[in-house]
Amino acid sequence: RNSDAITAFLDATRLNPYTLEAIEWLSLLGADRSQVLEVIEDSLARKCSDSELKEEPLAPILDIVSAHFLMHRHQTSQALAQFKKLEREFPNNVYLLLKIALLQLQSSDNA
Repeated sequence: RNSDAITAFLDATRLNPYTLEAIEWLSLLGADRSQVLEVIEDSLARKCSDSELKEEPLAPILDIVSAHFLMHRHQTSQALAQFKKLEREFPNNVYLLLKIALLQLQSSDNA
């Protein structure tokens, strides 16, 4: 069952490499992180010419993938640091602030 869901979320990511919900679900379902990154990079390459791809903001989406995989592998402090880094780059981003709040709650539960 998870494999069907993973396939569907990968397909969604192929169509839109910035679909944060799919990325989060892929990390939650235990998808292969390198496969997710490959799908994102391939999708961006198909959507952009070489010159556009160089200017495409790929780094933030790769950092989001990393943060989600850390979060769902219970590496809370590393995930929190990654989301805070992203929030410094994109201040007042509601999505990032909500992830930071959730991780801070998890950190206080574990203390």
